[in-house]
Amino acid sequence: MNLSNLLIDTKSIGEQKLLIDVLPIAEYKDGERTSMVSGYKYVIALPAHKLEKISVKIDGPQKMQPSQDGYKNVEFTDLEIRAYVIDGKPVLSCKAKDIKEVK
Repeated sequence: MNLSNLLIDTKSIGEQKLLIDVLPIAEYKDGERTSMVSGYKYVIALPAHKLEKISVKIDGPQKMQPSQDGYKNVEFTDLEIRAYVIDGKPVLSCKAKDIKEVK
């Protein structure tokens, strides 16, 4: 069985997800990086895991800005988390369709 084919239960990362940064994802064409942006990575701190961070990729335009004076509590639409191994170390790949602030 291929590890990357397994989905991780999104409930396991905890209820609270804190947005701390947003970074552009460069578009690649024919294996070369272009100046175009294909989406954004939303860097999230997880209080249930000692503020460990994950990056959730969302294709398309930027949906949200990080807070200037703290964290924003957020929720994702159709969040998927997968694991794979690079150089013998487990790595997470996270993607979603949308992000919204939770008040």
